[in-house]
Parts: sequence; structure tokens; C-alpha cells
Amino acid sequence: MTHTQKLHGLLAMGVGVLVVIGLSFAPVQVGAQQGTAVYLPMISSDSGTPNTVPTNTPTSTATATPSPTNTATMPPSPTNTATVTPSPTETATATETATATETATATATPTDTPIPTATPIPPDPFRRINAPYLPRLTTTPIAVQEMGMTWFGKIDEANNYTDVRVGYDDNALNVWVNVTDRYLWREANPIKNDLAKWDGATIYLHLNSQNEAQPGLNDYKFVAQTASNDPPDANTRAIYQGNGTGWQENQAFTFTTGTAFEGVFNTNIKDDLGWRLNFSLPFTALGLMERPANDTEWRMAVAVYDRDNVGITVPITTTHWPLAAVDDKPSTWGRLVFNPTAITPGEEVISMTIQNGVDNGVMIPMVIDAVVGGGQNCGQGLDFWTQWGNKNYAGESLVNIQNQTRLVLWPCASKYYITFPLDSMPPGKEIQTAWFTLFQQDEPTPTSNPTWIELFTIQDDWSKDSITWNNAPVPVQNVKRRPAKNHWVAPISQINPSGSEKGWDMTAEFIELYNDNATVMRLAVYTPDRYDNNGKLFATSDNPNLAMRPFLRIFYK
Repeated sequence: MTHTQKLHGLLAMGVGVLVVIGLSFAPVQVGAQQGTAVYLPMISSDSGTPNTVPTNTPTSTATATPSPTNTATMPPSPTNTATVTPSPTETATATETATATETATATATPTDTPIPTATPIPPDPFRRINAPYLPRLTTTPIAVQEMGMTWFGKIDEANNYTDVRVGYDDNALNVWVNVTDRYLWREANPIKNDLAKWDGATIYLHLNSQNEAQPGLNDYKFVAQTASNDPPDANTRAIYQGNGTGWQENQAFTFTTGTAFEGVFNTNIKDDLGWRLNFSLPFTALGLMERPANDTEWRMAVAVYDRDNVGITVPITTTHWPLAAVDDKPSTWGRLVFNPTAITPGEEVISMTIQNGVDNGVMIPMVIDAVVGGGQNCGQGLDFWTQWGNKNYAGESLVNIQNQTRLVLWPCASKYYITFPLDSMPPGKEIQTAWFTLFQQDEPTPTSNPTWIELFTIQDDWSKDSITWNNAPVPVQNVKRRPAKNHWVAPISQINPSGSEKGWDMTAEFIELYNDNATVMRLAVYTPDRYDNNGKLFATSDNPNLAMRPFLRIFYK
């Protein structure tokens, strides 16, 4: 039995799905690429040691009892008290984070220290991460499951795929880089100048939103290599600062990393699964006395390095977010926005509903959607490296949205894409509110915890009959944060034939599209979740029950 076949058998119980919804944007070119940005959430920490692939029995040992309703506020994080036993096919020894433990609860959040609000930056075409502010006590872990995120890359024999989670607290910007990688390679005795020649990552930051051609004093890059111990040794990381023409090492400041991996380093005898680096970047290392004000905008980029063999002539593959980011050109980087201000919904006067196959008084819209990733069974029966990333699920009536931080479970990840036509919207109206709604079905794992579901706007078009994990478009941005109840999806305690309605406020994003005369709205649905077997199941636009199909409802006057 192959390593992949063993994983398929063991993963039969952990279901994960990623759902993506399609939105259309007027194409914009910035230099040689389309813009990219990420909004950052503020988070708490995660930890643990690599453990076995779960069976169909839920692995969560949470003692908290989540609310069965979809209006639950932020749920308590479960306490992980289970004894962890590494899989016999893996030799990973690193813990999942450098300093965090999985014992924090939501009640440990300290009082939020007021920070002045900067003037909001107007929308632009750059890729963006909206980073949430996630206050916490120094002894509590980061809320990884609430971070803002983006993704890039492919899953196959030669390429890596990367999930990037971003959030911040009062002291530091936290970036988690989860990488699916078939072969793990690290340098036994790392040399700072060679860190980018082995599996690892770099975080680039430009401390304002200006388009600078070369790295200056406001530009930093944080380079780190994977390691077999956690926390990694100091020689596995380095910090550089711009000098006007390039980069020079800055030894006056430090940052920390945590690491985890699944596999065996420096051998290709069998398939590995991947690695993770957690960057904690203190604001003091960037010359700041306090966290950035709400709506502050920086430039940011991520580089991931992939080495798959030994030897000085072995080529190193580098992938980036944004896709066309260049190491020494901050003008090619994406946007990082700290805790952006969301639009307050206005008065609800006249409404228009866009739902597949349902007459809205103007037309019968055709809404298309698709599932990519592991679907409802973690891609069971598919070869992880040659088939999983290229699987198309056209016509599925249900979608499972799932993710987790434990690397051994990456085949359970699943996303959802959806595209709404906007032909039925009358022109020249004043948009008050826009809501996107899904209908939740019974749980793949009934004892799961609440899941933070994140929405993303999508610019590029895609085809229902050909979209896969590997060719699905990357997001323009994660949707700006609303109150927690708009993102938490609680488990369903009993089967509801009519589904449980769950909605997300899309007002700001819809207004931007409407004002640009967009003809469609493309969205993706995914989650930064950290817990095993915690997917949430929803009806798609192909569900035979028309009333349970996703819809977009716009209120205007």
C-alpha cells in the first residue's frame, strides 16, 4: 500500500470543502500584473504537535458546548488535552507553533486600547489582505481561526500550494504560511545568505502604501527556513532593511518563528505532506511604538521557496503573493490593510434577489457555482499529487467548506466559488445593503466546533465545467470584517430539511462593483479554521430545492 493510499484510508472521516463565489471586476492592470491585497484580522495563537490522521470518529476534545444557532458570538476555543501520537509513517517532531498553547478561551481577551483611526484608503485594484485586530493577553494564543487570509499555488508533483493567514495584536503582526509540499528539504546548518535556497518563506513589508521602485528605509523583508525543531534556531531566520538601492541585513531587530511539518526531511524515498512557518513580527522591530491605526495601509508580499533535491545546481522554485511580486520592487507588492472600517448598512427600502432559477420579477437569473478541493470526502480515491488538485465537481448539490492548520489533513480542504449576474439590477440606484446567503445543511461531523467562514472577492472569470483547485482564480481581497456573528457558523444539532439560513454583509464590496458598472459579482468562500473535522455543509445552486439555493439580496432606493 502506498503512502497516499494509507492517507486516503485514514482520511475517510475528515471531510473538507472550499467554496468559491465569483464576482466580476473591471480588469485593471498595474504594471505587469493585476493588483492584490489582503485585509488582516487580529488573532490569538495556535499550537499542538503533529498527530495521527483522524478516522471517521471526531478528533476534537473540546469541552466547550457551541451554540446551535447561527447567531452565536465568538465561541470559546476548545482545550486540547489529548495525548498526541505521531503517525508511524511520519517523523515530524516540531510542534505547531513556537510559543502558543491550545488552552486559551475567548474570555481571555483584554480590554481594547483605543487607537486613532486613520483616513480610510479608497478602493484600488491591488490584491489586498484585510487584517483583523485580534487583541489577546500575552499568555494566550493567537486566534488563527479568525485571521484574514489569501492563497496561491498548485498541488501536484512539482508545485507547492500556500495558504497565508494574517492578523495582529497590540504587539506584533502575525503571519502563518501553510505550504503543501511533496518533498521537504532543509539545511542542517543554516547560513543566512542561503536561507532562500531551501524550503522556507519571506514576508515583505513596506510601511506605507506608496509605489516605490526600490527598497528604502520603510521596507523590510523577513526570511526564514523550515527546521526540524520548534522553536527554530536563530540561524534559520534573518531580517533585512532597504537602503535605497537594495537590501542589507539589520541585526538591531529580531523576530520569532514557529514551525511544523509532516514528513521526513532531505529524502525523496516517500511522499511528504508539507510544512508551516509562523512569523511573529514585532511592531517595535519596524520602528513603531504601537500597533498601526485602523484603516492604515501598507504594502506586503510573500515568497515561498521550494527545494526538492540536494546539490548546488538544484533549481529552487519560488512562488509569490501577489503572483508577479518582485523581491526588490515594492511597487509590485500587494496591500495590507489593518482592521478596515466596514460600511454601515443603510435603510432597507426596495430589494432585488438574485437566486439561480428563481424569478425575481425582472428575469430568472442563472447563478453558477462550483466546489474545488477535497469535497465532502477529503478527495477519497484520488491520488493526492496527480488527481486531487485537478478534480472538477460540476453539478454538486452540496458543498463542504473546510480547512485546518494540521498539515496531515490538507486533502480535506475545500473552497466554494459562485458568480451572480447583475443584469436585473436597475442603474442609478443608491445601494443601502447587500447580503449573500447560504443555507446550511446537516454536519459532516455533528460534534464539530463553530467555524469562521470568510468571503473573498474574485476578479477573474472561471468555467463551472473546468474549474479545479489548481486553476481556480486567486482572490482580490478577503471581505472586510463585520460583527463576529456575521462570520461564525455554528454546528447544526439536528437535521433541518429546509436548511439553516446564514448571511454575510457584502454592502461595501457590492457598492464598489455597482459603481463600476460590473455585470457580475464573483465570490469565493473559504475558512482559516484550525480544527480537525470541522467542515460546514451548504446547499449549492444545483440543489433540487430552489428555496435553499444561495442568493444575493440587494436593498436600494
